[in-house]
Amino acid sequence: WDTTVAGGQPHNLSLYDNIVKEAHEEAGVPSEWLRNDASNKAFSDHTHDPLTMTTAKEDGSCMKRSFYYSFDLQVPDEWQPTPVDGEV
Repeated sequence: WDTTVAGGQPHNLSLYDNIVKEAHEEAGVPSEWLRNDASNKAFSDHTHDPLTMTTAKEDGSCMKRSFYYSFDLQVPDEWQPTPVDGEV
């Protein structure tokens, strides 16, 4: 996994709209690279099959279940991710 782009899922955005937002903020990915249609072979949406993980603290407390949705994006070899949101 490469988690260059990751983030929580806001209740008011679709999974797709959130990945477009997060990819731009965290890596400077142009939104047109994430066009979700049959003509875009560089972008793959895997949200139909999320990874589910259950985690807890060592003492067994704070158990939670997390869902991880993934997208794949082929980028040009010379492209370098650049954060644009000021977060480090």
